[in-house]
Amino acid sequence: MITFRPDEEPWALEAFHTYLRLFELHVDYYWIVDRFHLSTISYQRSQYGRECDLRWVDERLAAAGFRLVTLTRRPDSFEMAREERLVYSENPWRYTDLDKLIRDQEEMRELGAASCITSTEIDVTDFSVDQTADRIIDWVEETEGLYRAPDRAEILVQSVEPHGGVGRSSSTPLGDGFEIPPR
Repeated sequence: MITFRPDEEPWALEAFHTYLRLFELHVDYYWIVDRFHLSTISYQRSQYGRECDLRWVDERLAAAGFRLVTLTRRPDSFEMAREERLVYSENPWRYTDLDKLIRDQEEMRELGAASCITSTEIDVTDFSVDQTADRIIDWVEETEGLYRAPDRAEILVQSVEPHGGVGRSSSTPLGDGFEIPPR
């Protein structure tokens, strides 16, 4: 969904709606989602010079009780981190331009700071994966995000309508102004 072309925007937005609805219906599950809406905003800016307004995604994730953890590292540690990453990376070419990685980190920090989701930033430079995971779990627990008993009465079953008159249903709520062209 992140790398969609401008002409694929209706498909991408429908996918966002679908994922969000799944998250809303299963608030009792633990989800780890890799900042997909923030990465989409960043990618669309850098590749197409377009601003994707995904604030509605942010708001729905916040309402569903999501937490946002932005992992960072000191710029002087990127070289060492690249060496560790290259051991198991399927895409080593992603790590050739360290300046780009540092710029990307800065943009993710800005997008994370602007989010309405309860969030924190953790510098992982001097921590192992296990130590970082422990810090994340501790923070999620401190912010009462570790377990939230679902109130099924809050989860409204929204009306669905066929798109384009082809009889295919969608989870897109009525009245959101979003139209899916027939495929």
